[in-house]
Amino acid sequence: MAQIHPLLEGVEAICNEYRWLDDRDGMFDRIYERIRRNWIGFREEGRWPSAANWVLRVAPDFTFEADKHFEKQLQKQIAIGLEYQGWGNDVPTASGLVNSQGRHMNIDLAHRIAAG
Repeated sequence: MAQIHPLLEGVEAICNEYRWLDDRDGMFDRIYERIRRNWIGFREEGRWPSAANWVLRVAPDFTFEADKHFEKQLQKQIAIGLEYQGWGNDVPTASGLVNSQGRHMNIDLAHRIAAG
């Protein structure tokens, strides 16, 4: 059985309550409120996401592999070549948010613009 993400705890039960009802008013409000309560409880446990999240960075080097990881190699080459024009690669988005799997939720290629 797959482990449920802690922030989604209880959401499936809410969905099951509404599954066969014609009137689903309030379902999304209840789901939102449940996720919000899960988030608050998670924070009260003292667990905070990493300050490294959403930081535009450039991996300065990589290992060229002629037969695999073409997309990742291209992304790194673009970020390295355009670093001074605001490009970066491997931007963390969920590190430390819930569990170790968050370390793998990155944006592979990003560009900083003046507005954000």
